[in-house]
Amino acid sequence: MHKTLAGTGLTLLLLSSTATAEGMAGISLGQALYDDEALATFAANAGGPSTSYKIFGGMAIGSHLSAHAGLFSLGKRSGKTLETYLIDTGNGTTETGTYTTSSARIEIDGFFLEGRWQWRAGSAWRPYIKLGGALVNSKTDTFIAGTGYTMVAGEVTHSSFSLVPGLGLVWESLHHWGLQLEAESYQKVKSAETSGIPDQNITNINLGIYGYW
Repeated sequence: MHKTLAGTGLTLLLLSSTATAEGMAGISLGQALYDDEALATFAANAGGPSTSYKIFGGMAIGSHLSAHAGLFSLGKRSGKTLETYLIDTGNGTTETGTYTTSSARIEIDGFFLEGRWQWRAGSAWRPYIKLGGALVNSKTDTFIAGTGYTMVAGEVTHSSFSLVPGLGLVWESLHHWGLQLEAESYQKVKSAETSGIPDQNITNINLGIYGYW
């Protein structure tokens, strides 16, 4: 009897805690800015932004603190290098040999978990700072064809942990819907081990929409 009452009391306590907690779930799109110097060791002309996205959910832990988790992709960066070979004809002149084409692509995605601290609790506009961690999966594809090669292709994957600080702003003037603008940095992301790309910091700026209850 006492165990039943205790169990019932615990269940009611958990249900009341869940009922008073605020949850949210949403999706965002943005631009990921890779480290151009790191990408220069990967493939020529591989710099510039790529399209990123996040699918996330969260739960309020207090009036100022909340926890969030989800899946992310920092997009793909690819580059191509064309090389020519000069052939000595033996009479003091040279001619251009066959092109050799090498291309490569790096793709980064994974899972993240983070905590946020927000100001102006209860207001429509609320800025926040965050600190999180991400399990990052890096995949590198390479392809070489041309003189001296029949065709060489390969794919290498690697997983690593990245610290992810950031800041953002949410707006919740719509009924049960909100907007989120965020800037974050994935620190020291490791590439696939055999690709030779040094660790890099990748900045991600994204705009998202979410529902809350």
